[in-house]
Amino acid sequence: MYEEWFDSMAKSCNITRVLQNERLFEITLPKNISREIKGDLLFIEAMQISPNFKFKYMNECITIQFFIKKGDKHFLYYIVPLLEKII
Repeated sequence: MYEEWFDSMAKSCNITRVLQNERLFEITLPKNISREIKGDLLFIEAMQISPNFKFKYMNECITIQFFIKKGDKHFLYYIVPLLEKII
C-alpha cells in the first residue's frame, strides 16, 4: 500500500530521480517544487519524523536522502509522511 501511495505522490510531484540501495533511499525534487520549499521548515518537519534524513541543494533541486537502518520500519513509512508535507 505504501509503495502505491509513494508512486502516486512521486508522479504528482514529477519526481523522476529515485535511487535506492541497501543503506540509502534518495529522491530529487524538480526545480519548480524546490523553489517553493523553505529549506529550514522542511528540515524541521523531517527531523520530527526521523533523524535519518539528510538534504542536498544542487542545481536548484532539493535532494532528500534517507539512511536505512536495520531493525527500523520500512523506509517508505518515513518518506511518505514527508512527501505529504511537501505536497
